[in-house]
Amino acid sequence: VGGGPAGLSAAISAKEAGVDDIIVIEKLDILSGNGKFDMNFFDLINSQAQKEAGIEIGAEEFIEMKENTTDSDARVAAWAEENMKLDEWFRSMGIELNYAYGTTNHMREEDEYAGEHIQDHLEKKVQELAIDVRTGTKGLDLIMEDGKATGVSVENKDGTYIIKADAVIIATGGFASNKDLLAKYAPGAESLGTSNQIGTTGDFVDVFEKNDMQLGNMDRLNVFAFTIRKTRDLTGGADDFLLVNKEGNRFVTEKGRGLEFGHLIAEQTGGSAYYIYDQAGHDSVYRLQKHAALGYHEKADTLEELAEKLGIDAVNLTQSVQTYNDAIQNGKEDPFRGENVFERPFAEEGPYYGVEVVSAVHMTLGGVVADENGQVLNNANEPVEGLYAAGEVTDVSGAFNAAILFGRISGQKAGEYVLAQ
Repeated sequence: VGGGPAGLSAAISAKEAGVDDIIVIEKLDILSGNGKFDMNFFDLINSQAQKEAGIEIGAEEFIEMKENTTDSDARVAAWAEENMKLDEWFRSMGIELNYAYGTTNHMREEDEYAGEHIQDHLEKKVQELAIDVRTGTKGLDLIMEDGKATGVSVENKDGTYIIKADAVIIATGGFASNKDLLAKYAPGAESLGTSNQIGTTGDFVDVFEKNDMQLGNMDRLNVFAFTIRKTRDLTGGADDFLLVNKEGNRFVTEKGRGLEFGHLIAEQTGGSAYYIYDQAGHDSVYRLQKHAALGYHEKADTLEELAEKLGIDAVNLTQSVQTYNDAIQNGKEDPFRGENVFERPFAEEGPYYGVEVVSAVHMTLGGVVADENGQVLNNANEPVEGLYAAGEVTDVSGAFNAAILFGRISGQKAGEYVLAQ
């Protein structure tokens, strides 16, 4: 249930395990999930690109990186083991993430994001395997018999019907687009928008609750600090930038993050802020280069011209930049960051860039609890027979990587379960 990266990975994996009769349902009219929504990088270890770049990160290092997460030791161990094999699996489907940077980050190429490339090839593989995909079909409820999942009730434009199944995998995403659920589980988050796709409405949260299935970390969120107000694209990442309000004044440390930071931006005139950077900032990260080239960001030769294009106060913007530069150049304490400033002043000459931004709930990090096999647990901490879950619908701490990896694990384990019947 769900046609994003987790659901498609699960379907492919179950098919590879030997299951012939697989149905994928997706409530939207297209497949996608959050995979195509400006997902710029993907976390991998033991990849071909890392080896070529001289980056050595194995399972043990990955486990150490996850030691402070909320995931169980068994789940992290399974995550690490499968992660060691993921790049090879990707490449078998034509998914080639050839640019490795940082510790685990990968892109398709240095100037091409990972998300759309991955999702396109997952969809292509599902088609090659002749898996039955039904878009415009929403999962409504689980069919439970004697504590075992035996199917789902669904709805499409022609009405409702029941799909009987030997195993069910739920991969419906989180609830970042459902303000009622945000208000219930993460009060205050409902006042922000979301950068996630419109299908993340937490459709199965009530289903899990009524069937006595365990929910975890429902108050945990990933609030992305800067999203373009007009397009909802994730933006930012410059090595240096300033954040100002419509009056052209700074009002908070640019290092801020989280829900409180998002509320501070929302409290400014017009409910937004403006992300300002220079040419060096533009050149420091591909995301800004892409957005500037697409015309999402304004570009100007002077700060005064940039202020006019953005509709903000030019005098105050210029003064904000001068005050910031003075703090760096003369060893003064910055009024908003104290001594926690970036290493360089703003350029004295343009071009300069800027964009109107808001903070947004990018994803929810809580959901139904699943074990290392992707099997859903009930409130007695027991596996629910025949029921698996993967992706943002679960309480796993990871994002894109975890969705695909545990999609693959749940597909394998569900396949083994079905074939053993």
